[in-house]
Amino acid sequence: APEDTASRHTRSDRQKRRSRSENRRFREKQQKRTASVLPDTVFYIGNVAGREFVSPDVTTVAYKGAHGSRFVGNRYPARDIKVEVTVIGYCFQMMPSYASKLMSVLATDVPASLSFSDQEGTYQAIVSAIDLEEHETYASGTITFTCPDPFRHGVVYDIAFDTLPTDTLHTNYNVEPVFNLVVNKSANNFSMNVNGDVLTLDMQVAQGDVIVVNSETRTVTVNNKLTVLETSGTFPKLKQTGNTIRFYPECVGNGSYTA
Repeated sequence: APEDTASRHTRSDRQKRRSRSENRRFREKQQKRTASVLPDTVFYIGNVAGREFVSPDVTTVAYKGAHGSRFVGNRYPARDIKVEVTVIGYCFQMMPSYASKLMSVLATDVPASLSFSDQEGTYQAIVSAIDLEEHETYASGTITFTCPDPFRHGVVYDIAFDTLPTDTLHTNYNVEPVFNLVVNKSANNFSMNVNGDVLTLDMQVAQGDVIVVNSETRTVTVNNKLTVLETSGTFPKLKQTGNTIRFYPECVGNGSYTA
């Protein structure tokens, strides 16, 4: 005898429930199988802060009855690089473990090399904090790398003053060069103009004086003697191409930069 409509609907509902149940068990089985190893993740890096110039800690001593103070020295503190990250996971059951898994990968007993795709050279860094806010299927937050040595180490390239305007530097961001100069003619002061930024040394310079301008450490030395009060203006930076440079008085020498 043919089935009535109610019976067909009841059997159809049972089949749908069984199908949904089987699909759910299949998904749970797949999730457990994937989670038993390491779930697939997508790792995004957002803003990176802390790669800019580190300001030095300057030490001075004041003397009773004297104006101002006397420069004693400076030191550069440790650098903190903060990296914004987003981790997208395969299943939400694994999200609580992502921070510990990241830490197990990134944690080192001593500072290790840290590099970025948009910047040549490396920092020596150690992970000091992982701050992730967990959601159902992703986690986002900040990883902090502390660099006891605040300076970046990379390939050092020489600068030829005569070809600098047409040279293309090995970098895609502004670099802070080091200039080693020998004065050709005595003058009451010294200045250099790089891409419109002028650095001035308000002191007499003599022919043969050796001037070292270090934009990385924001220092100028004349014959190995540090000048602080005499120095004013902007330390030079070089762009990727089209740089201009002028000296007063005329100087010879060379330059270098870390890419």
